[in-house]
Amino acid sequence: MATATRKNPPPPRVDEAPEATRTGVSPVVRAFDAVFRFLASLKLAVVCLSVLAATLAYGTWFNSQYGQTAVDEWVFRTRWFALLLAFLGMNVLCAALIRYPWKKRQTGFLITHAGLLTVIGGSWWASQSADEGLLGMREGETSSKLVRNHKPMIYVRPIDPHTGQQTGTYKLPVHPGVFDWPAGKFQVVSDKPDTPFKLAIKRYFAASRPRTVFVPDPSGTPMLKLRPRVKPPRSDSFVDAFGSDEEGWFTPRAGGIQRVVKDLRTAQFIFSYVESHEVFDDFLDPPADSGKEGVARLRYEDKAGQPRFLDVRIDDAKPGTPIPLPDSDLTASFVKFEHVQLGDPSFRRMTGEDVLNIAQFNVKKGDGPAIEHNGYASLPTIPPIIPKRDEDPAAAPRPLLRVNYYLPRWSTRRSTTAMAWSRSWATTTAAWPTASSAGGRPPGSARMGCSSRARRSRRSAEMAPRR
Repeated sequence: MATATRKNPPPPRVDEAPEATRTGVSPVVRAFDAVFRFLASLKLAVVCLSVLAATLAYGTWFNSQYGQTAVDEWVFRTRWFALLLAFLGMNVLCAALIRYPWKKRQTGFLITHAGLLTVIGGSWWASQSADEGLLGMREGETSSKLVRNHKPMIYVRPIDPHTGQQTGTYKLPVHPGVFDWPAGKFQVVSDKPDTPFKLAIKRYFAASRPRTVFVPDPSGTPMLKLRPRVKPPRSDSFVDAFGSDEEGWFTPRAGGIQRVVKDLRTAQFIFSYVESHEVFDDFLDPPADSGKEGVARLRYEDKAGQPRFLDVRIDDAKPGTPIPLPDSDLTASFVKFEHVQLGDPSFRRMTGEDVLNIAQFNVKKGDGPAIEHNGYASLPTIPPIIPKRDEDPAAAPRPLLRVNYYLPRWSTRRSTTAMAWSRSWATTTAAWPTASSAGGRPPGSARMGCSSRARRSRRSAEMAPRR
C-alpha cells in the first residue's frame, strides 16, 4: 500500500524575497533592493576586510621606512582609503539593517556591529578634523605651543628699509609633500590677491639637514676637532663619544673667554685657546706645592723689559702685606681669595665650572695708586682688570701684571668631580686642520698627557671625567 505525504516548501532565505513580493515592483525599487543586498552581502565583507588587512600591513611597513607623516599622506589620509572605510562601514550597517526586525538573541550581533561602526566613524572623523602635532616640555614646565609637522607654513615679514622694523606678516600655507621634488618641479605659494609679492618654491628636500663646512682661514677663529672613543660596559668595541662629526669641533667664540665646554655626563671636555706663551707655560708647568688654596703666579716685566714671575702661596699670604716684585718698581699686596657660587646656568655651561675661584691683589707702580688685579682659577683668558658696569672701558686702568691663579681641582668645592679628574688622565690626540666657516689656524696637534707635565703644544685640551 502506497502512502503520500505533503512536504512544506522551504522558507524563503533572508536575502531572497518571495516571488510574489517582486511582482508589481518598479525597476527603481528592485535596483535599490539589489544594491542594498550587495552592500549587506558576505562577499563584500570578505573583500573589504581582506583589502583593509593588506592596506594596514603595507601602511605599517611604509611607516617604518618613511615615518608617520608620509604614511598619513600616502595611505591613511587618501581618498581611496576613505572610500574603503566607507564600503566597510556600509557593509556593517546594511548587514545589521537587513535583519530587521531584530530578535533578542541578536543583541550581541548588534552590539558588535555598532562598535565597528563607531570605530570606523571615529577613524574618519579623526582624519578630517584631528589636530596632531608635537608638544615638547620638561618635567614641571608648561607649554602652549604645538608643532604641526603635517601643516607646514612659510612666514614672510617685510621690513621697512628706512626704520628696519617689520611692517606685517604674511602666512603662506605650503604642501611640499614628504619626498624630494624631481628636477623642474616648482610651486607658487603666494597666489592670494592680497599678497603684494610672488613667492615660488623651486627645490624641496624632504629629509635634509644643515651641514657646516669648515674652511681654513689665517684670520679666522681657532678650532679643535676631537674624536674621543669609549668602550661601553659589556661591549667588545669602541664607539665615538660624540654623536656626529660636527659635535667633535670645539669653536671658541670670538671676543669671549676663548673656551668651549662639552659635557658628556661621564666626561667633560674643555678646550681653551690662549694668545700668551706665559699662560700656556703655566698650564704645562704648574707650581709643585700649591697648598690648600692654590698659588697665584704674578707675571710682570722687570726694568729691562724681560718677562719675570713670582709665585705667591695663598695659604702663606697675609692680607695687606707688601710683596716687592724683584728687579721692578712694582709692589703687590694680597687682598683676599673667594669661592663664588655661579648662579647663572648659561655662565656655568660656558665655563664648565660651578664655582668661580678668585685671588685678588692690589698692585701699584712706584708711588702710584694701587690698582685691583684679579686672577681666576681655570680661566686664564679672563683679563685681570674688568671695567665696572658704570665705568667707561676706555677709562679703565691698564693692567700692571697678570695674575695666573693655579688652584688644584681637588681642593675646590667640587671635590668628587676633581678627584675623578686627577686620577683619570687619558692619552689621546686631537688635530685642528680647519676652522669655522669664518676661518681657521694652521694645522697642528695637541696631546692630553698622562701627567700634569703634559707634552708641550701651542694649544691645550683638558679632560675632566665626572662620576
